[in-house]
Order: sequence, then structure tokens, then C-alpha cells
Amino acid sequence: MSNDQRRNESPHNSSGPEFSSKQKDAPEPGREPVDDRPAGVRAMDLATRVLSACLTPVVPPAAGFWMDGVLGTAPWLLILGLLFGLVSGYYLFRSLLQFISREEAE
Repeated sequence: MSNDQRRNESPHNSSGPEFSSKQKDAPEPGREPVDDRPAGVRAMDLATRVLSACLTPVVPPAAGFWMDGVLGTAPWLLILGLLFGLVSGYYLFRSLLQFISREEAE
């Protein structure tokens, strides 16, 4: 069997559906795709983002406080948890604001 015949029998060359490089609903360059999900799904997405942005600055310091009590390393894990919670909460909150501004623009 020659190399050409082996290449033609490769599973990667199957006769599956053809995909074009341009998608049907691809947005124009520089424009955001339109969110066509039902309103309830978009509301749940927003609620999840808000809950994440609210809990992220709270949970790591609480976990650090608890671990300090268990390991006797007070206050170092609390401080690390506080720093991690504030930094990650800032990024989540910024992401939430960008999401809300995109929703209002539509």
C-alpha cells in the first residue's frame, strides 16, 4: 500500500459534513453577536454573575479565617484570602459591569 492510499484511508479524511470558514450567524467585524436566548435564561445568567461577584470577595477571607483557626497560623491565611478575594472580586465586578453595559446597548 502506498503512502497516498494510506492518507486517503485516514479517519481524518472521512466524508463527514463540510464546514465553511464563514459561519451563518457570524457577526460583522467589530460588532458583538446578538444574544437571542430567552429572557429568563439571560436573567439567570445575570443573577449568576451578580452572585459570583458578591461571594468572591467574601468566601476566600472566610476560608482563610477558618484555616487560621485550624492550623494556628493567624492572621496570615486570612490576609492571603482577603487579597485573593479582593483581586478576584474586582475582576468579576468589572466583567459584570461590561456584561451589563453590553446588555443595555442591545
